[in-house]
Amino acid sequence: MDMQQILNVLQGSRFGMTAKEVAKETGQPAADVGAALFQMEIAGQVGKRMVGRDSVWSLKEQTKPAKKKRVARAAPVEKVPAKSLPLPMPRISIAGHVQLDFTGGPIRLGFSNLNDLQGFLNKLNEGQ
Repeated sequence: MDMQQILNVLQGSRFGMTAKEVAKETGQPAADVGAALFQMEIAGQVGKRMVGRDSVWSLKEQTKPAKKKRVARAAPVEKVPAKSLPLPMPRISIAGHVQLDFTGGPIRLGFSNLNDLQGFLNKLNEGQ
């Protein structure tokens, strides 16, 4: 298989070609052209993109390696331990009730926000 012939055919193509189209132009069997295109892809000479169900082959552009750009670096950020930051309890507007059943009878507590509920639960936890 003459790979240079395949490269010449692809060079004349503006948008790339399928292996069948290259085979028709070169007069070679499509299976041989497909195998050669695969080897040329591994070698980095051609590239493939999918268009629907078809593989469209084209020459890979030879690009110069990009120059490394200098990146400005920011000053390091001082890390603060999480425990030293007070985290306020979010004020979420919520209303509802809690009913607790004790031996002396049920206790029903109404609340208008989570802070009220949290205060009650804290007192309950402390045994007050």
